[in-house]
Amino acid sequence: RFWPGTLSLSPETLATVLEEILEDVIAYGFTRILILSGHVTNAAPQRIALERLRSRHPRLQIAQKHLMEASARTRAAYLADAEDFHANAAETAVMMHLAPDTVRHDRIFDDPDRTADLVFAYAVPWTSAAGHTGRPSEATPAMGAEVFEMLVSDWTDIVRRALIERPPIEREEVLP
Repeated sequence: RFWPGTLSLSPETLATVLEEILEDVIAYGFTRILILSGHVTNAAPQRIALERLRSRHPRLQIAQKHLMEASARTRAAYLADAEDFHANAAETAVMMHLAPDTVRHDRIFDDPDRTADLVFAYAVPWTSAAGHTGRPSEATPAMGAEVFEMLVSDWTDIVRRALIERPPIEREEVLP
């Protein structure tokens, strides 16, 4: 609510919504679920939903990943200008590539990462002057195309592996 127009769910609500949606997905017969998110702060609520589902469905293969976890090269691209990135060069570049009309070039300015060596995690209004971190001024559509192609290629490899992955130990009985 610090920046007008931003809509949010509480972590509890997000976990519950995700859990309820995925219960239907499981009821329809899906046994492998890969949750891909582009918002780091959603990781904890996603993990809660994942663990609740796994406790009720022990054979379910489910994982949650952030999009930058596709590979070392995508991680490097996202973290190049800020460890605590938010609308940084990589994210801005991807938007310039995918939806150029939504990028307001006249309002782009850099804002340094202020989170190095902090003990506590802070909400974005206490770490960013305007809701972003990094050097979005370095973003270009060409950079966005490159990052997007990396994401598509690297996530395609992960999905292919996920489609055939088996548990390290196969069990016939369902564990309590």
